[in-house]
Amino acid sequence: MASAFPHITFLMTREYPDEEGLWNPRDEEPPLEGVFQINIFGKREHYLALADAIRRFAERDTSQDGDYHDHFHLTPANGKVRIHLICRKDDVGDSTWKDWFPKA
Repeated sequence: MASAFPHITFLMTREYPDEEGLWNPRDEEPPLEGVFQINIFGKREHYLALADAIRRFAERDTSQDGDYHDHFHLTPANGKVRIHLICRKDDVGDSTWKDWFPKA
């Protein structure tokens, strides 16, 4: 039986390097639309390490920071895509991104 993942929301946008070399979306660029498939490969120890990283992120006290986030860079198997994953956490409900969080 397949594991049931919790409902999450996400946005995907293209990123471009700015004059300081930081990668970010361009202002007012709309999120990507379409159907995408991401295959994640790993052995038991890889998934346990991933689960542990997510647990540590979830347990972090962000009650004083509604815009807390952390950056992760995912390495694709073929090296042809760069994925910059930003996990955002808002335990207070006052994030500037609050409209995008899953509804209760």
